[in-house]
Parts: sequence; C-alpha cells; structure tokens
Amino acid sequence: MYSLAVVFLLIVFLSLAQLFQGLFFQRFKKNDNTIFLNSITGLVIFYISLLFITNNVDWEGYELMFEDLIVSQDLLFRVISDCFQKIGYNYTEVYRLHILLIGIFFLLFVSKFTEDRLFVLVSILIVLFVPLSNQIRYYLAFALFLGYSYYLIIKKRWFISIVFAILSILSHKGIILLLFFPLIFYFTKPDELIRRLTIYSVALFILTLLILKIELGLLIDHYRDYFMEGHISSIKGGIFSAIPSFLFIVFVIVLHNSLKRDFPDLMQDRKYKFLYYLSVYSIIFIPVGFILQIISHRYNDTLIIVRLSYVLYSFNYIKKTQQIPNRLIAIESLLFVNYLFLYIVPSLINLTPKRLIDTIDQINSNSLLLGW
Repeated sequence: MYSLAVVFLLIVFLSLAQLFQGLFFQRFKKNDNTIFLNSITGLVIFYISLLFITNNVDWEGYELMFEDLIVSQDLLFRVISDCFQKIGYNYTEVYRLHILLIGIFFLLFVSKFTEDRLFVLVSILIVLFVPLSNQIRYYLAFALFLGYSYYLIIKKRWFISIVFAILSILSHKGIILLLFFPLIFYFTKPDELIRRLTIYSVALFILTLLILKIELGLLIDHYRDYFMEGHISSIKGGIFSAIPSFLFIVFVIVLHNSLKRDFPDLMQDRKYKFLYYLSVYSIIFIPVGFILQIISHRYNDTLIIVRLSYVLYSFNYIKKTQQIPNRLIAIESLLFVNYLFLYIVPSLINLTPKRLIDTIDQINSNSLLLGW
C-alpha cells in the first residue's frame, strides 16, 4: 500500500503540473518563441522518457525479429532491421529510430490544431507510456495513419496521403481497420454519426463473436494473434479497461453538442469536423474491446491524441476566455481518472496492476535516468 500511495501522489503531482502548465501558457500571448518552447519542451520530455529504455515486455521478441529468428509479418520493420544490421547496429538503434519518428509525427499532427503541444505530448506519454515502448511497429503505423488522414481530408493531397497509408500498412497491417475512417467522414452526416457508429459497433461485435465461435480468426494470417486465448478477455476486465476512453468520448460528444447550440455552422470548419469525427470513430471498437482488450488498446486508447487535440481546438469557439480554465480542469479530471484506472484501481480491486509493474520496469531500464 505504501508504493500505491507514492504512485497516487505522483499522479496528483503530474496532474497538477499539467493543469498549471496549461493555464500558464494560456496567460501568455502566443508568439513564435513561446510556441517553439512549448513544442521543444514536450518533445524533449517525450524522448527522455522513451528513447533510452533498454528493456520492456516485448524487447526479447523484437530482438529475435531483428535477428530474423522470428519472422516479422511487417515489411517496414524487416527492411529497417536489415539496413541497421548491415551497418553494425543492433535492435536498440531500431527501437530508437521508431521512437524518434513517432515523436516527430505526433508533434507535427498536434501542431496542426493547437499551440499547446506540451500538454498533449505529456498527457499521451503518461497514458500510453507502456504501449508506446512495447508496440513500436503499431504506434509508428498509427502516427503515419494520422498523417494519411490529415493530408487526405484536410489538405486533399492524394499522393502524399497514399504514401502515408502504404507506409503505415507496411509498418503494421493491423492499422488497416483505421484506414476506413475517411469513408465515415465523407459518407456520414453529422446528425447520424453517433447512431451509425453505434450500429457498426454492434455489428462488429456480433461478427467477432461468430469468428470466435468458428475460430475463423486463426485462419486470418495477420490477425491470428488477436484471437489467441491470451488476448481473449473477460467481459468484466474488458469493460474496466474501456471505461477511461469511454468517458473521454462522452465528454467529446457533450462538448460538441454544447458548442453546436452556439455555432450552428460548426461543421463547416473542416479541421473541427475532422477532429470530432476521428475522436468518436473508435465507438465502433468499444464492444469488441470488451472481449478482445488488444482491440481496445490499439483502436480506442491510441486516439487520445486526437481527442485532446479536439478539445484544445474547440477553445477557438469559446466566447469568454474565462471558460478556458474550466475546460482545462475538465480535461485534467478525465486524464486523472485515466491515470487512476491504469495505475491505482487494479490493486484496490485485487487485480494484478500490470501497467504499473511494466511502467516501473521500463523506468528502471532507462539508461539516461539510471546514469543520473
């Protein structure tokens, strides 16, 4: 219980620090210097936390893939590994390249919508600290997916969006389920969005149950692992892990509805519509995540970067600036609940605090921090 108390106090401190820096930057007139400082500080914290990790849950498996002792089904990782082997590097350098690219692409995406990059980067770092380090192929694919979606929908630059899409698939084929998002964006009216996503989620849930029933998942090459016994969750555990993201989605919907009353033409803002649609897109995967937590982790939790960007972008529509601190407090409250569910609550209800254990192990393997 002593260690839990320490972690709880650390979470409180981090939450207050996030809130303070958010309010702090709101007090200053934005200029190139403050925006640059905000961005660089966020990126430095991101890299210090992740770049120098030397061990995690999947590290040994990645080393075997790097040495080609386990076949990697994702071509980009194989190509990078072969190139690095030829110049005498090991898996550590491959890992660091992935983290460098993820950090850069995350920052570039966030910078398209908000100047508070530090707040977003630190928030997603705390929530996704373990999976960002463990699932480097998928998170690089996800970062590339963000580029694909942005350039396809916002910039309408087809060629570069196709390049991003191809690279994301080559990094991890599991990203394909997110690549259908533009179809939702272009062919779903705003007033029908939540209803349709809910219908699709029920249909996908039923389909998944049928797949599990006939073991078809074991016949689908890349998705075989998703349907193995170790990834099939109890309904109780699946619901528990989905609660933080579900609450954030509800907050996004409530915020959107409140803004819509004051700004009827809100959806004419293409950036706003893009962020809102993508923030709630993962409703499709929530019920499936109840029985396959890996689905929830990959297609729901990852979108926290989009949801935070959406909320911060919505500040542009707030008439009275004194409402901004209230919105920041609301965001921080949601993040605080997320931190509790990740690191504290499992121990309180007699579940193994796996995320907390993995977090401590990763911090202990950080060569830069250990050097201090």
